[in-house]
Amino acid sequence: MHPRLRAGVVVVIVAVTALLVFKILFGGPDPETGKCVDRGNGLVDCGARAAVFKLVRKVDNAGDCPADARKLYQFRSELFCGVALHGAPAVSGEYVSCLLLAGAQLASKSADLAFAANGSRGRTRSARGAVTVTGDDWRIYYVLAKGQLDPGPSAVVANPARAVFVAYIDGAGARGKEVAAAARCVPGAAAPS
Repeated sequence: MHPRLRAGVVVVIVAVTALLVFKILFGGPDPETGKCVDRGNGLVDCGARAAVFKLVRKVDNAGDCPADARKLYQFRSELFCGVALHGAPAVSGEYVSCLLLAGAQLASKSADLAFAANGSRGRTRSARGAVTVTGDDWRIYYVLAKGQLDPGPSAVVANPARAVFVAYIDGAGARGKEVAAAARCVPGAAAPS
């Protein structure tokens, strides 16, 4: 065997050995990272129709997720940053259409919810992934993905993309009919007007 070829083989063997030793000593990336889950919390191919959430990165708490991850998901007692696929709402689609028909406006950016960002705290109630936040003269309604931990109203106000769907009613005092209609969308979930 030529001396240069022999040296190249030795370098490759040493590199592979070092990688194996590193993996054994320090572990590798979490084996679930990059995979997708279905509504029953089972692992599925990300291209499958049943896939509802992609596990991007295992974390210890929500603060460890990068800002663009947008979702926090609990899977097998561990937390993952990730992306909801196909919307993956925890509540029925009728809830979303009911809110919009009631007169709530769709919020797609933080400027839509600026009225709630002034530090006034609202009362929060949730049921089955549908969250209602009631302020002095406003309501915010948002939907979480199945299994998604609630990032909290202030996080949703700062970035509505942290929830699957966000709608609002500003000037609630003058829009009593709309507030009452929205409260009926999910019985027991909406705060009293």
